[in-house]
Amino acid sequence: MNGGYVRLDQTVARATRDAPPRGPEGLRVLIAPIWGRQALVAFGCEALIENLLGAGIEVILRPHRDSYTQDAARLASLQARFGAHRRFHWARDMPPGDDSFGAHALVTDWSGASLSFAFGCARPVLSIDVPRKINNKDFHRFASVPLEVALREEIGSVLAPEDMDKASSAIAGLCAAPERTAARLRELRGKWVYRLGDAAEFAACHIAELADRRRAQLTR
Repeated sequence: MNGGYVRLDQTVARATRDAPPRGPEGLRVLIAPIWGRQALVAFGCEALIENLLGAGIEVILRPHRDSYTQDAARLASLQARFGAHRRFHWARDMPPGDDSFGAHALVTDWSGASLSFAFGCARPVLSIDVPRKINNKDFHRFASVPLEVALREEIGSVLAPEDMDKASSAIAGLCAAPERTAARLRELRGKWVYRLGDAAEFAACHIAELADRRRAQLTR
């Protein structure tokens, strides 16, 4: 069954309601990396944040929940360095209810948050090209390419870790034509996402149908 993704439907609804601000307020960026040794936090996140803040971009950092234990020292260092900056925020301190926090763009590494943001919010993603987090050493035996890899440059752009000083320019370019970018991402979403908008109803009906079949089998 080609079911949809309920959480993506919810993100689409929230993103439509809570669009990022436009005008003199400037750009707002959400940084949402994976956790572990290959995470963006371990590859010059300080330089990235410093570049964005220096360009007048508001930064919201949303570490993976496991980073609070795995990378506690690095996160403490980021707090010490940027915590007092008026344009730097931790996601945990932001009002709940909107996963994108009204960001104009997402910065991440290899996190699946890239597709959730691009398809859910129809806003661009800047991917920092840190080493991949590979849990299956036999991945090369499979011909299929993960969407997180195949669509990186279609949902935004890719930046090398040594080019963190170009992050603000890359973000400005990605956000230069928001309507055109949103239209392109919605078109891409239509190609890859099943049953957008009614995933919950479809799944509930399918589960009810399976339950009815099972009940009929038991009463024969």
